[in-house]
Parts: sequence; structure tokens; C-alpha cells
Amino acid sequence: MQDVPIVSVVLVAFNEDIRLLEESITSITQQTLKNIELIIVDDSIDQKTIDIINKKSSMDHRIKVVRTEEKKIFSQALNLGLKNTSGKFIARMDPDDVSHPTRLETQVDFLENNSNYSLVGSAIKIINENGLEISTRKYPKSSFALKIWSIFRNPLAHPTVMMRRDIIDQGFLYDEDFSKAEDLELWLRLMKNNHKIYNLEQTLLSYRVVGNFSDKRFGENFQYNFFARRKNFSWRKPISGLISLVFAKMYTFLPKRFIDAAYKITK
Repeated sequence: MQDVPIVSVVLVAFNEDIRLLEESITSITQQTLKNIELIIVDDSIDQKTIDIINKKSSMDHRIKVVRTEEKKIFSQALNLGLKNTSGKFIARMDPDDVSHPTRLETQVDFLENNSNYSLVGSAIKIINENGLEISTRKYPKSSFALKIWSIFRNPLAHPTVMMRRDIIDQGFLYDEDFSKAEDLELWLRLMKNNHKIYNLEQTLLSYRVVGNFSDKRFGENFQYNFFARRKNFSWRKPISGLISLVFAKMYTFLPKRFIDAAYKITK
């Protein structure tokens, strides 16, 4: 009888570049922690993408592919993936990023030894389309610095996150009304409900950016950023909540050149 996996990794794919997708999947299957499963929610219609996912799953029984007839928005696909997991811990992964070999083992070790934390992320190395390092980014670890950071920015790099299964069992899924900023909304909701998060100092994932980094956070994403903060506003912390809303609203009106400056990547 096959052991229940310690970690379930959820990856959503949609017509991905097969070269990057294969590298991403391989970075999970070659983790130092072996007792895992990889849940791929595949919404692709491109046959090359479908074929590479089928090929990889046929080569490794730990890869499980979930497909439906209807195209889903990202938050819906993520929830579908979460509902198909069986691991004690749930990790996120994106189809163009690369998890470093000890990522899952390191994060499991942290959560096993720090029962007061519900989620853990890490620092990231930012790479371009060809895998060349552009920069690195660290996030506040915990406590006061992380709370201050979360007023203005996303406190976690989404594809680095590992969470306890208890979160899912308690009904904390992604809000499917959010087509953008679904991760920020979930983190804010969890923090509002007294779940503690932490960021490891180690760089455990290479985060791939094709083009301008700020493009991933411009336009509609800022609207949903504001919606996430408005939804999770708490009168228990009105000052920080109001500051967060004001800055989130300001971002929706700023010209893109100012966003580029705000998200300038520095080492």
C-alpha cells in the first residue's frame, strides 16, 4: 500500500511553454523529499502542453493530472487542485518557476518544528526566460516587520508557499470571485483569522520573469489588490487597514512608469 504523501504540490497549467513546464515539473520530482505528490490541474488546449504533461505523469506515479471540460479561472483551478490533495502539507508551484532541490524538505522541517505557524514561504531568485539570474528578493520573516510589509505589499511569494492541510480542512480556499490577487486575499484572510506566516531566509525557488517585472502587477491586478484589502479590512486594526486601503487605491491610479520604479529589481 502506497504511503500517504507528506506534501502535495499544486501546479496549474494552461498552454505553457513546454521547455519551461518540463523544467518546473522536474524540479519537483527531483526534490530531496521523495514522499510527495504533484497535482497538475491542466486547462491546456495546446496539444504540445498536454502531451508533455501526459508524458511526465506516465513516467512518475506521484504525478496526478486533473482535467475538466470547462476552462477555469486561476483561483477555481487552484481550488480544484487543493481538493484533490492528500498530503499533510500543501505546497504551491507555478509552471515556469524552478524549485530548488531541498525546498520541500526545508519547509516541511520548519513546519514540523514550529507548530504555531500555518504557512511558510521563502526568498526567491529572479531569473529571466533563459534561466539567467536577474536579482534576488527576500521577504520579512515574521512578527512586526511582516505585518508592516503586508500593509503595502504581498507578504509571500505565492509559488514558494507551503501550508498546513488544516487550513484547507477549515475551509480556507481561494476566493473564486478573484481572478487576480487571489493569493493576497487568502493571506490577508488567514492573518485576519490569527494564522501566523513566516518567510525563510533561504532562497528556495527561482521565480521566472519574462519581460518587465512590474507588468505582472499592473492594471487589473491592482484593482483586485484593493478589493482584497477592502474585503479583509478589520475594525480591530483600523489605522493599518485604512493605510493599506489608501495605498492600494493609489496604485490603481499611478502611471505605469511609477509602478516600474516601485518594482525596480535590485540585488
